[in-house]
Amino acid sequence: MRRRILRWKQISPVDCNIAVNFPYALNTGVFGFSDDSKFMKDWYGLANLGRDQYIPDEVSCQIFIYKYPHLILSRDYNTSCKYDPICDATKIVHYHGRKNCRWKNGDFEFNGGLWVNEFKEIKDKPFMKEAIASDPRLKGNLKIIDSYKGKL
Repeated sequence: MRRRILRWKQISPVDCNIAVNFPYALNTGVFGFSDDSKFMKDWYGLANLGRDQYIPDEVSCQIFIYKYPHLILSRDYNTSCKYDPICDATKIVHYHGRKNCRWKNGDFEFNGGLWVNEFKEIKDKPFMKEAIASDPRLKGNLKIIDSYKGKL
């Protein structure tokens, strides 16, 4: 994370100097805030300034989260599909990258079967049909799932 933050030094030098010493790295895959959040408006502004950087939403958040009151919940609310155990306490599984549809040795890796089951359940709902039509990644996920139909 330190390297990613330092790439933003010309965009936000003071915040970068503070952020490299922040005690933890944030993963913004699961995030919540109120409708009137000043943080959200400011975050969008900074992410937009660095939109050509690697993962601008996550790094910009890391750069200036120290300025805002925040609460970091346990991993139960952002459980990595690859790095964390999924158990009864898990509330949200975070399928970072394209790990939700990786197939290996006759099964989905990284607990992808959980994601596939949920995706199959909602893929024909109107809001998802619209999302799939406009998002090439979701179209790709659907193709992957369809190609494994006989094996699921």
